[in-house]
This record gives sequence, structure tokens and C-alpha cells, in this order.
Amino acid sequence: MKKLLLSALLLAPALSAQAQTTTTSSIPVITITTPAINTNSDLIIIGTATDTGTSTGTGTGATTTAAGVKAVYYQIDGSSKWRKATLTAKGTASTSWLVEFRNKSSVGKRIFFRAVDVEGNESDIVGRRFKRGS
Repeated sequence: MKKLLLSALLLAPALSAQAQTTTTSSIPVITITTPAINTNSDLIIIGTATDTGTSTGTGTGATTTAAGVKAVYYQIDGSSKWRKATLTAKGTASTSWLVEFRNKSSVGKRIFFRAVDVEGNESDIVGRRFKRGS
């Protein structure tokens, strides 16, 4: 009986370590490069979107699912419509994006951006007010 109990105690940490699986899901991260104040009324807004994928498990049994940015969307303040930005490298882990915007006002408009990865995960929404100025 003591041998059986001792064997069970010795195996317990290994069994519990095997049973634990950690999943780290990464959402895309979006950044805006274009400054908020610009001198031109025709503006090209640029930024980057990065996605590192999802990791499951640890050690030699760990797996990583595909990383990649599927799309970047933007919405102009006051509109309910999300439009697609132009990507330079769709489906890659990191891509640049751009949006053409005509800025007619010194007050400007706030524009919101979000990225979606190949697994359907969405980034946090990032916004910036773009206005004409000196």
C-alpha cells in the first residue's frame, strides 16, 4: 500500500503538469504614424498593424496558430460605416496600411481604426483627430 501511495504522489506533479494547458491569444495591435496636425487638406494617413497569433501549451508540446493581419478598418466620426484601409502586405504578421482623407476643416475630424487578424480577433479601437494647421 505504501508503494502504491508513494508512486501516486510521485506521479501527481507530472500528471497535473501535463493536464495544464495555457492559451495565449494575441489580438492585433494598431498604431497610427501620421501626426494629428497637417498642413495639407489632402491627407494620407498611415500606420501599422501587427498580429503575433495564438500560442497553446508550453515546452515541446506548444503550438502556435497562424499570425496575420486580415484587414484594417476605419470610421470617420459621425458615420456608422466602417471602410477598409489599403494594406501593403495582407495576411502577414505585420503590415503597413493607408487611408486617403480630405481634411477640409481646421477643426478636423476624428477617425477611428481597428484591425482584424486571420482568426477573426479584433484589435482595440484607436482614434485620432486630424486637422489642418501650421
